[in-house]
Amino acid sequence: MNEIAIIIPGYNCEKYIQKCLKSIFLQKYNDYTIFFIDDGSTDSTKDIVTSIRNEHLIYKYQLNAGVSVSRNMGLHLAKEFEYIMFIDADDWLEEGALEIAARCIEQSNKADFILFDWNEYRIREGEKECVYCKMNNNFTTNITMESLRKHMARSRAGGSPWGKLFKNKVITEYGLEFIANLPYAEDYLFNLSFILNAENIFYCPRAIYGYNCYQSGARAKFRKNLMDIYMQIEDEKFKLFSATDFEYSGLLKSELLEQLSIALLNLRNVSFSSEERKNEKNKAKQFLRLHHIRIGDVIKSNTNIKVKTYVAMFMLGLLG
Repeated sequence: MNEIAIIIPGYNCEKYIQKCLKSIFLQKYNDYTIFFIDDGSTDSTKDIVTSIRNEHLIYKYQLNAGVSVSRNMGLHLAKEFEYIMFIDADDWLEEGALEIAARCIEQSNKADFILFDWNEYRIREGEKECVYCKMNNNFTTNITMESLRKHMARSRAGGSPWGKLFKNKVITEYGLEFIANLPYAEDYLFNLSFILNAENIFYCPRAIYGYNCYQSGARAKFRKNLMDIYMQIEDEKFKLFSATDFEYSGLLKSELLEQLSIALLNLRNVSFSSEERKNEKNKAKQFLRLHHIRIGDVIKSNTNIKVKTYVAMFMLGLLG
């Protein structure tokens, strides 16, 4: 069995894809195959990728269907590989990344889930900077799967699929895939699905991934349907954790309240009519009732005072 399949979804990424692929080709470790899934690009992405002659690179084209469908195609193509690694087309691997990953596979006795740190490349006051990042500052090399599950039940930090190695056996055995109709957090939900089915974890405190934060991502956009998206994401989370112990309930509800406050703040946008705003608020109230959340739950929740105050005022009908 081949060791690592690297899945790269790409749409109109002519400005970035060469740097991304070059960062992989320069790795000294070579037991990998890249599946580049072109999601219906209309720029020169296809010409750039198909002009590269490299035995590790496989190009596949699909009609534009979104990043989740692209990643799912990659998973289908990579069934014979032991581990899956995801990279976004505008990001890159740091020097020595695959060598580090291969050593971790061996050191971990082929753990189901191998987690790494990453570098974020940002622009601050007109200057580029590199910031070292961890999913959770409290994580150590002794991290347990239970502590990771609790972290991800409560937070979306580190919820992207990149910077990780997924044992393919878990993905295929449980039929895991990305939800196609979500514009964001589909990767976070995939990670949740995976860790709830995986048995063990290995954490390597090394930054092997370069995350390009020079431009805005999907979450930076104003969305008129944010309340519907928010409710779908939170419903999926509760379904995923439905078979687990009750101890996750408080964590899930706290995260739900924080995400609800964001969706409510989104309603302040002038694009909403008064009637639309009213309908969206009614959706939110029904959603809170569905999950049996009352004022007392908000007050007791593990959220900051601003979230507690804002959601409590909303539930009491005190927000305009």
